[in-house]
Amino acid sequence: MEWTSPVGTALGAAIGVGATLLADRRRRERQEPAQTSAYATARAAAHRARRPGAEELGFLHGHFTGAV
Repeated sequence: MEWTSPVGTALGAAIGVGATLLADRRRRERQEPAQTSAYATARAAAHRARRPGAEELGFLHGHFTGAV
């Protein structure tokens, strides 16, 4: 019985699937920081929109600089 053809096919499939999984993982790792940064930017903008004048009073950094 000829065994080289099925073994070669299985080996090629395993290498192809492994390479695809590795490439997908690398792509996700590259994209996650960009998505996190975009989320942080949007969240900061929403925070500023809820608190008009917060920059002048120092609320965004946790410091109150106004008179008590």
